Amino acid sequence: MGPQKFTALNTAEALKKVRLEMGADAMILSTSDTKNGVEIVAITPEDLANLSSAADPTNKVSRPRQLDPEVEIAPTFSSNPRLGRDLGSRASPKPVNLASNENTGGFKKVEFPKISSTSLNSDTFKPSFFESSQRVPASEARFVGDGDSDIAPRRKPVNGNHTESAAAPKSIAELANSPRVEKLLTEISEVKNLLQSHVAGNFWGNLQQEKTHLTEVIKHLLNTGFSPQLCADITRKLPETSDLSTLLQSARDQIKEMVKTVDAFAMFDKGGVFAFIGPTGVGKTTTVAKIAARCVLRYGRNQVTLLTTDTYRIGAQEQLKVFAKILGLTVTSLRDGEDLSSKLKELSGRKIVLLDTAGVSQRDTLMLEQSKTLQDGSQSAVRILVMSSTTDLRTQEEVIKLHNQAAQSNGVGKIEAAVITKIDEAAHIAPVVDSIIRHDMPLLFISNGQRVPEDLSLPDLDYLSHRAIQARAFSDDLSYSDEQIPAIFSNNLGDWIKTS
Repeated sequence: MGPQKFTALNTAEALKKVRLEMGADAMILSTSDTKNGVEIVAITPEDLANLSSAADPTNKVSRPRQLDPEVEIAPTFSSNPRLGRDLGSRASPKPVNLASNENTGGFKKVEFPKISSTSLNSDTFKPSFFESSQRVPASEARFVGDGDSDIAPRRKPVNGNHTESAAAPKSIAELANSPRVEKLLTEISEVKNLLQSHVAGNFWGNLQQEKTHLTEVIKHLLNTGFSPQLCADITRKLPETSDLSTLLQSARDQIKEMVKTVDAFAMFDKGGVFAFIGPTGVGKTTTVAKIAARCVLRYGRNQVTLLTTDTYRIGAQEQLKVFAKILGLTVTSLRDGEDLSSKLKELSGRKIVLLDTAGVSQRDTLMLEQSKTLQDGSQSAVRILVMSSTTDLRTQEEVIKLHNQAAQSNGVGKIEAAVITKIDEAAHIAPVVDSIIRHDMPLLFISNGQRVPEDLSLPDLDYLSHRAIQARAFSDDLSYSDEQIPAIFSNNLGDWIKTS
């Protein structure tokens, strides 16, 4: 019958009509929005095969042309035995007289010229290999050869003109950028998204019917801010019980085990250069001041020094200088990697060197310059990423990946630890906890205020896991509904199916 159109109020109903009418193997050709809802054009595999065979020009039947039976071809093979064997094996045992006066099968009689055997030679029956870009009609085909030499195709000279072969890639590139190809790729992407949403919707509906308690845990984790990937990992390890409180406690215990920490005393007892990096406004300068105060109490002010590369913001150094004056320390401003290297040589006797870097956007080229300054000044510097709890999940992901890429391009080591700040301001800390878990970054400190040095503490995993999974007030209106959740995890459908 060919392609058929199906219209419905939404995609799910349209797909249901396609399946009922054409079966589960129906192929979707296109989808579009109409005034009445959604329109889907589909076709069955059988109809598609019939259309393809009907449009194939190679299905035409052709009759092979036969030679005059009066022509004696056997004597001509003496000069080339190989060709004689090949053609002789194909000779028909019973010749057909095409020159007879009979008009068989309604075909018009065709007169063929008489050809004597003496006019034939070995060159007559040798094949001619013409260029692939030219197609010679069968009536004009001829055979050429070189006596007894083996039959071989004529090739173009190596140093010949290759304009035809060079034109092929150009035509392919033009084809790839054509509007038709772009439209086709767009439709394929739409079909992929449509199928993913459809399968995810069916999966979520079946899961709600079979394991209602499990769907409640998934909704809770997604609404607190965890990524679909980590939600799938947690859900896969939940115990077989229908008690929601038990399941949530199990999820909290898993988060507690997933968060890694680093011993701050062990790290700073070794000494060295500690560079604090991160985007603008996450609290790097305040964090440096808090840690400097702890180091002064533990190692003495003669063993601690402060450096800064923040020369971009107005008054940026003044804030650190005020903290340093209270602690009895000095602050040295640096311009580039060479300046950092020379200053570190002067401070070789100091145990702790805390470096406050400029806060720039992770997409700014200045971030690459900061990384290059560390590489040129001190390749052994410990890079500590300062992360704000108020930043959303996607931005956290981008910050971590771009800082790691900048470090790898400049030959600097990876991020060795993280400090989480502004926990007291965040409605949900699940995004930042999710980020350090998935990127396997150990946690060094957490900060829950601006006071120096009081509002800085070692990671409390019980507190972190409790805050991460706890639902906050005033957020019910922003929670995902049952209808929205399938769209969230459609890209991670493979991981979710393993949990069921």
